Amino acid sequence: MNASVNVERNSWRLPPDETVQVADPRTKEEIKEDSYGDSGHNWKSIIFALLVIGFVIAGIVTAIYLLGRLTLEECLQEDLSPHRLPPAWVTHDKFVYQADDGSLALLDTSNNSVSLLVSNHTLRQLNVQGFQCSSNLRYVLFKHDVKPVFKHTFTALYTVYDVTNDHHTPLRLHASPRVQPTRLQYTAWLGNSTSLLMISDNNIFLRMSPSAPEDKRLTDTGVPGIIYNGVPDWLYQEEVLPKPEALWPSPDGSLLLYASFNDTKVTSLEFPWFGNQMGQDGASSSPAGIVKKGSFPPSKSVRYPTPGSPNPEVCLWIHDLTNITADTTNETLITSLDRIMLKPPTTLDGQ
Repeated sequence: MNASVNVERNSWRLPPDETVQVADPRTKEEIKEDSYGDSGHNWKSIIFALLVIGFVIAGIVTAIYLLGRLTLEECLQEDLSPHRLPPAWVTHDKFVYQADDGSLALLDTSNNSVSLLVSNHTLRQLNVQGFQCSSNLRYVLFKHDVKPVFKHTFTALYTVYDVTNDHHTPLRLHASPRVQPTRLQYTAWLGNSTSLLMISDNNIFLRMSPSAPEDKRLTDTGVPGIIYNGVPDWLYQEEVLPKPEALWPSPDGSLLLYASFNDTKVTSLEFPWFGNQMGQDGASSSPAGIVKKGSFPPSKSVRYPTPGSPNPEVCLWIHDLTNITADTTNETLITSLDRIMLKPPTTLDGQ
């Protein structure tokens, strides 16, 4: 009995512990340094995460502030409206308009076909704000970099685009001392021809073709702010002619009718000037007077007739341009140009 009990007791014995314990070869100082290093690494991760969260929150707040609700000023301005170039008839059966992709397309109503005239890349490159096609559709006159002067008048840069070779040339008066393009008051094609009418410093110039090496001066009496040729003065552009030009060529380009405004006897009105356009083009682009600087708002002057004072003197002239050739110089052109002044009917004398 005892033997059997001993056997049962021996069968429940645990096996001997054969676990091998390995001692850490590092010293206590090394163990402390490693623990501190892990803690510093964790702090760097936490700081980096906080910075990322801060940048995200700042971006969200900035987007909410900048892209918040529309203000009344934003609704009244035209910044949110699509800017499309106005379409135009070139001939009785050809129509030019801006397509959905921003390019200029030509619609031929005779066969109902549409073709590409100017790519949208060219229009975006120049930031075109207006165009006018020549009657033969070889050239397109672009207007860009427009600076307003008054309600209906402005100055702008113009570029001639050649459709045949995809080349554009900035317009510059050949007599200008500057190499840069000339800021002009008005430019257009002369009737159905490829000659260009240009107005600068209240004088009218004629270029026989876009590549002509010389400009023909048709007037030499223009004085900025006083005498205007081909463009209306302040009174007539506000009250009579709601257009930037006061000239009308014949369809074939042989005759030119233009108005001349003389404000010499008109009294000057001085007014304070508020805004950020004080530094725009000088006397050649604005009929206003000299800008005065000081502690008070700057002031400008404009010729404006008051009750009982003289009005601007207006004359209508017709130029015969048929005798102008490429060899005609400006000196002989001004003196020999056939010019007729249109007089009002006798029934309007004294009125």
